[in-house]
Amino acid sequence: REPLLWDEDHMKESMALANKAGFNVHTHAMGNYAVHKVIDCYENAQQQYPNPKIRNIIAHCTFVTPEDRVRMGKSHIIASIQPSWFTDGTATQPVMVAYWGEDVVRHTYPSKSLIDNGVLCAYGSDFPINAAYGLSGIQVALTRKSVKLDLAYDLFKDLPANMPEECIGLKEALQAHTINAAFQAHLEDVTGSIEVGKSAEMAVLDSDIETTPPEQIQDIKVLETVFQGKTVFRKV
Repeated sequence: REPLLWDEDHMKESMALANKAGFNVHTHAMGNYAVHKVIDCYENAQQQYPNPKIRNIIAHCTFVTPEDRVRMGKSHIIASIQPSWFTDGTATQPVMVAYWGEDVVRHTYPSKSLIDNGVLCAYGSDFPINAAYGLSGIQVALTRKSVKLDLAYDLFKDLPANMPEECIGLKEALQAHTINAAFQAHLEDVTGSIEVGKSAEMAVLDSDIETTPPEQIQDIKVLETVFQGKTVFRKV
C-alpha cells in the first residue's frame, strides 16, 4: 500500500544506477502495490542499462497480481520466497483478513503460478524470523499445509491446503532450495548441485525423498551433512 517510503523517481534512479554499476538489487516487498512499483523500477533499470549478468530480486512476494507474475517472468526477476509462509491464509491469519479482506488474503504467496510464468523462485526459511525449515520447507511447498515446526501446528494441522492450486512438484521444490538459490547468489558454478568440479555440499537422508509421501517429508532424518567436502554432521 502507498505511500512509498522512497520517492518513486528517486527509487527508480537509485536502482538503475545500482544496475549500471553492476550491482544486483534485492528488494523486500510484500504488498501488491509495493511489488508492482519494484517491478517498474527493475524494468526501467533494464531498459536504461541492459546487462544480462544482472539478477534483480524481490523477496517475500506476499501479494502479486496475475499481471505482475507475467511481468516478473518476462523481466527475469527472481522471487526469493519462504515456503514456511505458504500456509498463511484466511483460516490461519485473522489479522490479515481484518486488514485486507478475505478475497485478498485468499491469494497470498503464489508459487506455482510464478514458476509457470517463467519466474525463477529461490526458496529459503527467513531464519531467524522463522525456524530453519529445510525438509519441512520442501513439504510445505508440495502441500501448502502446516508442518510440525509451526508453533500453531496443533491448531492448524487439520485445515485444508491454502491455495492448493499453487502446490508445486518435488523436483521444483528441490531446485528452488538448491540450484536456484545458488543462481540468485551467482554461485551456480560453485554449489547448488552435485557435479564434478563443484564444492561437495550435500545431505544424506535416511529415506528416499522421491518415494516418501509428501505429508511425511518432515519426518525424514538427516544422517550426514557434507560441506566443502568435509563431514560437518553425522547422526550417532
